[in-house]
Amino acid sequence: MANVELIIEFLDTYLTENSLNEIGAVEANELLDENGLLRDNPHRLGLPLRNLLREGKIPHAYQTGFKYSEWIIPHSSKGPARKSNYQGGGNATNDNRIISLKSGSGLSKKGELEEQIYKARIKYKPEKIKVLLIAEAPPDSIERFFYYEDVKTADYLFLGIMEVLSPESKREYMQRGRDPQLKRHLLNWLKEEGFYLSDLSNLPLSYLSHEIERQIPALLEKLSNIITKETPIILLKVSIFNLLYTPLEKAGYTSVVPIEIPFPSTGHQQEFYSKFKEAIELIS
Repeated sequence: MANVELIIEFLDTYLTENSLNEIGAVEANELLDENGLLRDNPHRLGLPLRNLLREGKIPHAYQTGFKYSEWIIPHSSKGPARKSNYQGGGNATNDNRIISLKSGSGLSKKGELEEQIYKARIKYKPEKIKVLLIAEAPPDSIERFFYYEDVKTADYLFLGIMEVLSPESKREYMQRGRDPQLKRHLLNWLKEEGFYLSDLSNLPLSYLSHEIERQIPALLEKLSNIITKETPIILLKVSIFNLLYTPLEKAGYTSVVPIEIPFPSTGHQQEFYSKFKEAIELIS
């Protein structure tokens, strides 16, 4: 049984010590797991904490908008949540997010979500991919998807990649309050430079009914249509490196970067910058 009082106290302390206003559920659950307060779900990151949030156990937390949007946990001194999970909430401002909320069966919603993710991604696919980045999956908080232009919180992978490839552009982007127009420009810049991000899973992990390893054959088939065997491949996240490095080599891809790169969140940002930079230098 989770000790909610200890969880709230721990998160309050973390926010204060790091001069943060708030924290997302996935990052918070990872921290709580590391400190022995709430075991995370390795297949659906942040799920144990989200369950507590849905039960109203952390009353000052709120969601950014609609039912399936991201949970935000501010300091408990902020008082009761300003938005409620299932009792209304603000309107989504990104048309892509609205699509995923259409009524219908689970299968139709899943198909619509996969289509909207594909459309957002393919918009920024280079004519010739010079460097392929492979991550795990789009985030469960789908409004934070890498290829969405209007992302107001987190966006760890995009920010981490830009910190290495163009730190001045990243700083300007943050100074301008994550201006969607500027992110669109930066995504086009990545496209022009030949960088393309794919994922092992086309859908967020919460949509999978099986282990993510079963997505590997589909990924290999997809890669055969978009890159050559010599295209440099950088694997983002240690678990993805462990899953894909050997299958990619066995499939004949000769330029898979042999560096384990952590995901750039929850204290791993500096290690990500260092190892991603090393990977870029290795293929340059």
